[in-house]
Amino acid sequence: TTKLLKSSPFIYELLKNKQMESEEQIDELDWKNIIPQLFVDTTITEAEAYIAFDFTSKVNSVDTFKTTHVYFQIICNKKIVVLPDKIGTRCDAIISEIYRLFKDKNTLGIGHNTEISNSIINISNPDFVAREIIFKVADFDERVKKRYGR
Repeated sequence: TTKLLKSSPFIYELLKNKQMESEEQIDELDWKNIIPQLFVDTTITEAEAYIAFDFTSKVNSVDTFKTTHVYFQIICNKKIVVLPDKIGTRCDAIISEIYRLFKDKNTLGIGHNTEISNSIINISNPDFVAREIIFKVADFDERVKKRYGR
């Protein structure tokens, strides 16, 4: 997931609030702006944005298929929440790019990603705003069951 997020130079620019000058800069995002767990330190003061994500899985013992959910939390400093051209918010632009990379695709290597939630979330740092997107990832077995009415 981190690798896919880092494949987009647009994600870098939105998170760091500056142009990417070289491809090597994308690695600056690891564990700083792209965090593979739902945790962002409340002491962060930089005027940047962050993507935290995590997975949960549940096995349905009756049908023996696994349902996985991917949670993305987009967290943005209020100082940079409005895009420079004032056509939208940074959170919305990041969500749009996450949709481009993940929504209704098989990009996680598990199964088809279906959005089940997009909501505002409250975080403990008053200098930031946040949204959460949740995708349900259907594995191959579940897709076959749906196709044949099981």
